[in-house]
Amino acid sequence: MKEQWMQKTVVVWFLAMICCLLWGSAFPCIKIGYKMFHIASADASSQLLFAGCRFFLAGVLVLLLGTSGNFKLKKTEIPMAMTLAVFQTILQYVFFIWDLPMQQE
Repeated sequence: MKEQWMQKTVVVWFLAMICCLLWGSAFPCIKIGYKMFHIASADASSQLLFAGCRFFLAGVLVLLLGTSGNFKLKKTEIPMAMTLAVFQTILQYVFFIWDLPMQQE
């Protein structure tokens, strides 16, 4: 049986490493963004606006990828994707960003 591209060990390992690097870079990148835009640790509204801008741009990228090439999203998959976005991604990042001010110097 021919092995699919995404099932090759090297590809899975490489993509997992990229995901780990991106996830690990979230904390320092958010901190750098706070300093660049002069967002104080007590300024919750600015932090939420900054997070909203990041999520909006990430959503645009997901939509672009989801509507092009081999990554076509079926209409029946949209509710599942929205549920995943709400319960995993959004809540996970809300708690992550909520904790950032508590860890500042």
